[in-house]
Amino acid sequence: MNESLSVLEIFKKSSEFLLKKGVNSHKSDAEWIVSTFLNINKLDIYLGQHFIENNSSLDHIRSAIVRRGKREPLQHILGSVDFIIVRLFQITVPLFPVLKQNSWLN
Repeated sequence: MNESLSVLEIFKKSSEFLLKKGVNSHKSDAEWIVSTFLNINKLDIYLGQHFIENNSSLDHIRSAIVRRGKREPLQHILGSVDFIIVRLFQITVPLFPVLKQNSWLN
């Protein structure tokens, strides 16, 4: 590779590709893929301070974007998933004092 590409350029091209493939969350998915494979924060994508000079990194991102364009779940591509933990369980009356005593509900 003779020239280095900015991370923002790669993000934009990746997002456009996913949009053309009909991925509804194209921007978010491109952010996740680029930031994960380059080990940078999502905010760093937009700051334009990072450049890719390594063909290997670019090939990994390109491969991941193509896989996502084929509708492979993002979690499979990234190898992990983040969840927001919300307590959505129903407690029966006899169990409530035990849980409260063990401070599971604090």
